[in-house]
Amino acid sequence: MNEKFERKRHFFEDRDIRLTEEHLEMSIPDEAFQNEEFVELLNEFIRVIKNYDDILSKGDKDEIMKIEKDLFRIEDGLKKELKKIPNTRPQLN
Repeated sequence: MNEKFERKRHFFEDRDIRLTEEHLEMSIPDEAFQNEEFVELLNEFIRVIKNYDDILSKGDKDEIMKIEKDLFRIEDGLKKELKKIPNTRPQLN
């Protein structure tokens, strides 16, 4: 794997990528980090999740709904990008 993309995976490992995998119910292979669209969506997902906790604590229903819509949009994008990668399947529960 290209060193640039190895660094990207390492960058996200430090930000609990396993929790993201659990949330998406999909594994994230190393190949995903070669997809710029995926990396951008993953970065946005992590940022929105951090903001979501702050918004929940404030209790602003309009902001909560806006963040939840963003999360659903980002999740759909991440799943679409992951499905483009061979051998990426949803995890069975």
